[in-house]
This record gives sequence, structure tokens and C-alpha cells, in this order.
Amino acid sequence: TLHGAEPASIGFRLGAAGDWLIQVGDGRVRVDEGFETADCIIETTEETLLAILRGEQNPRTARMAGKVRVSGNYEIASQLSRMAQERGMEA
Repeated sequence: TLHGAEPASIGFRLGAAGDWLIQVGDGRVRVDEGFETADCIIETTEETLLAILRGEQNPRTARMAGKVRVSGNYEIASQLSRMAQERGMEA
């Protein structure tokens, strides 16, 4: 999980913006371009992801509208959404 002691990885497949991997563990965050596997994979467009991060798009609504697909460990995606809320972003 993102808050736990165990490492976690989140893969973002952002279409034309490429694939990105965020790895969290041991108090560190690492970002790499490209990945083959991750604990949680979020597929969306760069535009939709930025709208979610800016608080202009609700992540649940985006998922229900088919703008976001989540596979793997869904709890990690839920934690990411809660973290965005804690930082004053709409979720």
C-alpha cells in the first residue's frame, strides 16, 4: 500500500503521453518511464489525469464514464484518490 511499510508500484498508461511507473517504498518515491508490470495499473489520457489532479474531474465519475480503467490492486488506486483529496484536490 502507499502508506504502509511494503513497497507499492503504480503504472500509468497515458496514451500518447507514454507509460509511467511510480514506485513507493522505504520512504522514497521513484518515477520511471515505461513498465511491464505494476501492483496497480491506471489507464487514462494525460488530459483526464491532469483534470483529476487539478480537481476538475471526479475520479469515480471518470471511471464510471469509461475515461479511467483500473486493474490490479484497486486499494492502491483508492489510496491515491484519498491522498489527492487530503491535498485539497477534488476526488
